[in-house]
Amino acid sequence: MIEQQMSSERPVQFVPLWARIAVGSICLLAAVLQMWRHFLGFEWLPMLAFGFYWLIYLQRQVGESWGTFLTKPRGAATAVLLLISLAGFGRNLYVLFTK
Repeated sequence: MIEQQMSSERPVQFVPLWARIAVGSICLLAAVLQMWRHFLGFEWLPMLAFGFYWLIYLQRQVGESWGTFLTKPRGAATAVLLLISLAGFGRNLYVLFTK
């Protein structure tokens, strides 16, 4: 008989908790400072989304499909915040190099 082992151990996180909190806090601080100086420019939006991404980061489990991952509210929020960040940073680079 083949016996399946059920492991109750938590998976190893790619990024430790202290680093996620530190990076997220620094990104949020930078976003707040950008909002304070140039609120209507919206250059702060990708940094704000990136900071929240690191604070609510959810790692996909081994063998978990993307559909299952995105049905979880925290997984969907992680994906949306990352897409907002990437699109916003791309827009900021476009504006920077076309002026």
